[in-house]
Amino acid sequence: MWRLRHAHSLRSRLARKDMLIYEETQRRLNSSIYYHEQKIKSLLRQLANKDNVILSLKDSADRLNMMFADIKENILLKKLPTLTQKSYKIYNSLICIQEGDILLVSNPNEYSEYVVNELREKVGIIVYKTAPNKSVMEFLPFIFLDASGIEIIEDRFYASAKRSSFESSLKNKDMLSIVLEIYKKSRDCF
Repeated sequence: MWRLRHAHSLRSRLARKDMLIYEETQRRLNSSIYYHEQKIKSLLRQLANKDNVILSLKDSADRLNMMFADIKENILLKKLPTLTQKSYKIYNSLICIQEGDILLVSNPNEYSEYVVNELREKVGIIVYKTAPNKSVMEFLPFIFLDASGIEIIEDRFYASAKRSSFESSLKNKDMLSIVLEIYKKSRDCF
């Protein structure tokens, strides 16, 4: 009888240990499953972000293709947010402004004399989004054209303007005033 009770006691202890082992195993499994589920969610978010980046780059590539597809009918514009030294240094290292370039400047009212002197010999025309005030137009040695009158396709660093609308906008600007602007500004240089 004693052996029977002892066997029964051993069986119940073994059953409790089995239950504890089972519960601990389930806890660890659930913890592991939770961790892996969280990891999968994180990777899915990263994948969605990468998909968005891919779509953005594809759109950018499509815009660049449109700009350069018919280059004879378009004029390349190099973009600057402002004419400040900081934006000039950042953007010029990427777009390499050279003699004869035309710029698309978001806000020409913000400028530094250093940048104006750097661009004086390289750039003749600036297409603007925000109209420069009168003192800026008189001081800066550039011909200013309003971007709203020109068909423009923009990308991050470049833009392309339809040659016909650009030339039309340039012709609409009184040619005598352009010549006078250039003359006055060239006299101010010396």
